[in-house]
Amino acid sequence: MPSFKPAVGLLILLLTSCVSDKPVELLSMDSIQANALGKTTRLTVKLHMDNPNSWGCRVVSTEADIFINDTRIGHSSLEKPFRMPADTQFTAECSFDADLPAIAKVLPGMLMDPKHITAKLSGTVVVSKFLVRKSYPFTIKQPIDREFLQRVF
Repeated sequence: MPSFKPAVGLLILLLTSCVSDKPVELLSMDSIQANALGKTTRLTVKLHMDNPNSWGCRVVSTEADIFINDTRIGHSSLEKPFRMPADTQFTAECSFDADLPAIAKVLPGMLMDPKHITAKLSGTVVVSKFLVRKSYPFTIKQPIDREFLQRVF
């Protein structure tokens, strides 16, 4: 019986060498909503992303940490994979398990100096197209203004 492993390997090599990939960008985040209050709180954030590639793909996993003023307040993993359309900007929701003691530690500084609050989302996203998977690290840092805090709280 003939082995198809070399042919499959060659096909993957040809497909990946012909397709140029550009990193998917996280443009911004907004609409933070707190869901289940307790020792750990579930936060949901809308992420605005851009796929500059001429091909769509499937986001199969993410691992990310969220920071407020460089203090880690939560962690997220992708709950279910989703399709990312080609050559377009889109929005995806991401849920975090937030640590209330860490939030309580950051809260006084946020209230005393609301002009200098920075949110940061940092991690990796794994995308797949056919049999090819690629991991992209990402970091997005965004200042938070007083109006945004009033909408959240």
